[in-house]
Amino acid sequence: MSNAAQLDFLSVIDDLTTQPATEREQNIQRCNARAQLYELMGECAQTNIIKTAFEQMKDAEEVIAQLKQEFPAAAAEIDACFVQLMPPKIFRDYGSQIYRAYCREVITQLVFEKKKKRSMTSAEVCIVMSEISLKAPLNGDATAMYYKHFRAALGQDVAEKACGALAQHARESYAGAVAELEYILFRKYEQYIERVQQ
Repeated sequence: MSNAAQLDFLSVIDDLTTQPATEREQNIQRCNARAQLYELMGECAQTNIIKTAFEQMKDAEEVIAQLKQEFPAAAAEIDACFVQLMPPKIFRDYGSQIYRAYCREVITQLVFEKKKKRSMTSAEVCIVMSEISLKAPLNGDATAMYYKHFRAALGQDVAEKACGALAQHARESYAGAVAELEYILFRKYEQYIERVQQ
């Protein structure tokens, strides 16, 4: 937890305490309030975040190990990608399989395609489209793009099993409609990354 977050968290605890007394009593009150807060939250949200982070680190290490076995000549470059595999926060809500696909794609872009900066991965496209589909139904073009990237990230077999119904609605309204949507989405992603890095 960052210092700012810790101070903010402690100020919440301070608000929950009623009688500021001596420093020792205040610390006891903070500990009791913290315990009550954790109890109210069930398994602490921070614990879940930490647990997910360690699971994702393990997934990243396993993907790196697999790729190093497949491409031993590029082992050092593949190892160096570990730092780049920190997932966007949104990956916390999705399973290991999609994060592993993300890791593989990032390493492919940086090591094998020799890109200086990576572009949006198919795994990220899948997550973005999944989130959008929860807010509003996707049209045929958007569904076609979603299905295309789902297949690219997770493979044809997984795509057919997981979202066979999606394939039925994946129809481009005209040739090149998916490419246009991809251009828009990838450009917005680049703009977002530029803003974040400033």
